[in-house]
Amino acid sequence: MRHSRRRQVLYILMATFVGTGYFHFLNKQMSLQTAESFEMEISEHRQDRSKDVHIAGESLQSKPNPTIFEGKTSDGVTGASSDMISHNEDEDATKELVRLYDYLQNTKRRCEKLVYIGKETPRESFVEGTFPICLDWQFWPEENQCLVYSYGINDNWGFEDGMAELFGCENHAFDAHMYDFKDHRHSRNVWFHRKALGNRTSDSAYSEGKNDIIARDKWGKSELERLRVVKMRTLDSMMTELGHNGKTVDILRLDAEATTQSYEFDIIRNLVETGTNRCVRQLTVEAHFFGHLTSQVIKEYRDKREILRKLEDSGFELLEFHEPEEFSPEHAQDFVTSLTEQQLPLVFVMLWGSPEAEPCRN
Repeated sequence: MRHSRRRQVLYILMATFVGTGYFHFLNKQMSLQTAESFEMEISEHRQDRSKDVHIAGESLQSKPNPTIFEGKTSDGVTGASSDMISHNEDEDATKELVRLYDYLQNTKRRCEKLVYIGKETPRESFVEGTFPICLDWQFWPEENQCLVYSYGINDNWGFEDGMAELFGCENHAFDAHMYDFKDHRHSRNVWFHRKALGNRTSDSAYSEGKNDIIARDKWGKSELERLRVVKMRTLDSMMTELGHNGKTVDILRLDAEATTQSYEFDIIRNLVETGTNRCVRQLTVEAHFFGHLTSQVIKEYRDKREILRKLEDSGFELLEFHEPEEFSPEHAQDFVTSLTEQQLPLVFVMLWGSPEAEPCRN
């Protein structure tokens, strides 16, 4: 997350959980009443849409949110109420969190020269707003002429400026939801493109952004809907447009989420399924898991773990993982309860590297 919205909720969890690593939560920029009102509008909008809705490049058939009645949702999923998950779902969510935690902890490899780029960089330890990269020779270009693709800027240029100033990298920054910005050259080695990185190529993809509540208040609901129709590119099509065929993306940074959904795993899945991941040397990601937990969300936890397994099977190694410092397997049940009742997102940072990266040729 490239802002400080999470500070407000840290104290809620610090007294409950014990663990190691780094964990931070998103802090809402609006009151709960405003957020609920906005989410209600989003829900109504999705119910009204009869055509396919493209969110983060994934084409999803719109369908109404399930209605809760007599302990069940309208789609047949048992639930205690609209605000709580059932006991069985709660147990399943706990198990999935533990499985994800164990997988990431047990998969982690060692990077000898790990640095964090972002705020006040370079750093040897993690702080909010920084992303890890590995300078070991297996994961760094020999000529030190690096190419960086960075998705999810939110008008915070710490990572891109750091990579340009410290290593002289050519940086291309992407954010389709910086509605006030046009394509431009941010600095000598940093270019901005108001496009989304996703799992399909389209000039009319529907995609929600993390600051859409602010945009709605500024321009109004109808204008926000127009702005949400964005240009979206897969990594390989983006490289073709920018003339980077025959090159390797040395660092791909992902920090892509909206108010209540994340896009990073859609992008990673596309990389693996299309084989474009072979063109990426390092993948540094801020990953988001959103409450409130439902059977569908629990399935998404499982699917995301499988996506990471496929990434590993394709030759990537997990070099760094900052798990929630308040989370441990022993306290997973309490953690799930907090995610559900407070509807707070789980956020962690991970770095993957491939020693076998090669130039992309379409």
